[in-house]
Amino acid sequence: SLILTNGNISTGANTLALASTGKVDRTNGHVVGKLQKNVATGAGVARTFEIGTASNYVPITVTFANVSTAGNLVASTTPGDHPNIASGNIDATKSVNRYWTLTNSGIVFDAYDAVFNFVPGELDPGASPGVFIVERYSGAWSGLTEGTRASSSTGILGATGFGDFAIGEDETAAPAPAFEL
Repeated sequence: SLILTNGNISTGANTLALASTGKVDRTNGHVVGKLQKNVATGAGVARTFEIGTASNYVPITVTFANVSTAGNLVASTTPGDHPNIASGNIDATKSVNRYWTLTNSGIVFDAYDAVFNFVPGELDPGASPGVFIVERYSGAWSGLTEGTRASSSTGILGATGFGDFAIGEDETAAPAPAFEL
């Protein structure tokens, strides 16, 4: 068991890997770097990744619909906009100033839902979390189906691939109609 009671664990270039029977008990603190957890077979398998930066706890929760082959999932987060954000549909001036990375190692599954957490101080001025989209970067940007949106989290539904995930307003969305008096 990994017990987080006070303070962070910085992994640097390494990965903190939990055994298949490992678990995390968290009161305070998180992993700064890469955290690996095993994903067992079955339906509704959920894993929360207790990750963040030196100052912000921004976990990811991933829930698999059905896993037919167990494996490992590695999660991390990086402060700042994704280096390729300009080539996607997210407005870099109205986004969450961080991105998350999920890397699959051997898991065979049909789909998963995920919730990405952030702190409100990471939002660009004027950004509206209630309309955020999530895109996945894996050599190119892919749109995803958004789930619940809140002031400090955005979810996705039915995803089938992994990579880097960025969140923000859709720069291709039509502006609200103007009203004349």
